[in-house]
Amino acid sequence: MLNLLRNSLLAVTLLLAVNAGAQSVDSLIIQGKKLINDGCTQWDATVMQKARAQFERLLTDKKREALVRYYLGYCDYRLATFYQQQTNKEMVSKHLEAAITHLEAALFEKEQLQNPLVPDWGKPEVYAWIGVAYLDKNDHANARTALDRALAIAPDYGWVKNYLYPKAVGAEQ
Repeated sequence: MLNLLRNSLLAVTLLLAVNAGAQSVDSLIIQGKKLINDGCTQWDATVMQKARAQFERLLTDKKREALVRYYLGYCDYRLATFYQQQTNKEMVSKHLEAAITHLEAALFEKEQLQNPLVPDWGKPEVYAWIGVAYLDKNDHANARTALDRALAIAPDYGWVKNYLYPKAVGAEQ
């Protein structure tokens, strides 16, 4: 009986520890999202680098890996735009490559919109952002491939259909 009680208490303690760890990761994701917002609003690459570092530390959490990779990809894309204004081609290329890598790894199914951690969009947008990153690298063939994938999922996706795709096709000619 004492062993049963001890094992039950141990199981409850472990369950609470696991949930506490998940909540900690969730709160760190929310903090990272705030840093992203601040970096964009203030147009401050240093704040965006802090956001990126925050998400980089969270990559060990496999449960939230797709979500963390999405935010890393978004941070890298924004950092590329910061460096583009400074005409630092090496840093632009580095962050665009990282953005593509992370966004491709972030392809996840649309989750419940009530979850404050999850972007309220899905695969077509990931492919659209991958296309944007390739367009910024002047890699129009890969941009078109990514945009084709976005349109295969959401044929009426206006941003891709009316703006990005014509830009990719026009640049190829």
